[in-house]
Amino acid sequence: MLPQPASTIRFGRLLLTGAAGNLGRELRPRLKACCETLRLSDRADFGPAAPGEEIVVASLEDKAAMLGLLQGVDAVVHLGGVSTEQPWEPILAANIVGMVNLYEAARLNGVRRIVFASSNHVTGFYRQDEVVGPRDPVRPDGFYGLSKAFGENLA
Repeated sequence: MLPQPASTIRFGRLLLTGAAGNLGRELRPRLKACCETLRLSDRADFGPAAPGEEIVVASLEDKAAMLGLLQGVDAVVHLGGVSTEQPWEPILAANIVGMVNLYEAARLNGVRRIVFASSNHVTGFYRQDEVVGPRDPVRPDGFYGLSKAFGENLA
């Protein structure tokens, strides 16, 4: 279990995408301490909102939904999308097209801060005995890793 945050940064409205996933569920109570209102979003319905929360069921691939989702948001913690290796089409839709939609909606709504969750799969095709640093080239180990490398470059 993660400790509660000791952050002095407080947002009016913070958006958490991928809120129904494992990491999203773990971060939900901790992020509430960083904002007045926590807007939670996922493509799947995941229950009622608690006090100080808003729940919005939306797909990253839906450009209009992303534009509405980002209205009134001060910052985003982006965990949404396909989280494992899959065929190309679902990764393209959620992790690439969806990410472009999210970032463009943030830009149009004046949201200046997005925390993007990347993955070790961005450099997963290096040999296990190699030490890889932040300045080394990406070597994605699949479509999922490729989509995360795209996200790093988009940010």
